[in-house]
Amino acid sequence: MFSLLMSAMNPAAGSRQSRHADVAADAGVTLIEMLLIMVIMAILMGIAVPAFMSMGKGTGMKAVVNAVHSSMALSRQWAITKKEPVSFVCANLVTTNSAGHLTTNAMIYATNMNGQVMQTNIFLNYPICFDTPITNTFKTDGGLDGSITDPSTVTLKDTRGSQPPVDIVVKRLTGGIKVVWP
Repeated sequence: MFSLLMSAMNPAAGSRQSRHADVAADAGVTLIEMLLIMVIMAILMGIAVPAFMSMGKGTGMKAVVNAVHSSMALSRQWAITKKEPVSFVCANLVTTNSAGHLTTNAMIYATNMNGQVMQTNIFLNYPICFDTPITNTFKTDGGLDGSITDPSTVTLKDTRGSQPPVDIVVKRLTGGIKVVWP
């Protein structure tokens, strides 16, 4: 409609050549429009990149906590099904690396009362240590040995300090195992 109005006011505007020139002039993007699009994209990337970078943060700690929790539950289940007490041990192994620096590696294992290893030594492949090394002995009813305080708490600490400590709590009477996330 606007083009009809323009052609009525300007007789040369109705020609084929001038209509082609008008369309060609409107087909491009101005510098201002391009800069505006770039600013919007920069803002979106500024929001998205930090969220994307922190997406995997904490997954290593969660994997270690799940490994300790499941091994502890397996030790409890072994004590119930095999009708023999099982000790679950959380320990820190301090070694010297090739550069001569001391390193702490957390490890877990389970033994029966005869000292036979029920679960082999599992070294946790994440820079963590146990707050205090602990031995939980599960009785044949699934509860903990009476000499252990109620509840028994295993605290896993990130040695780099990038993650808060996580507690795994075991009730003495029932042997119920619960992970307490910060």
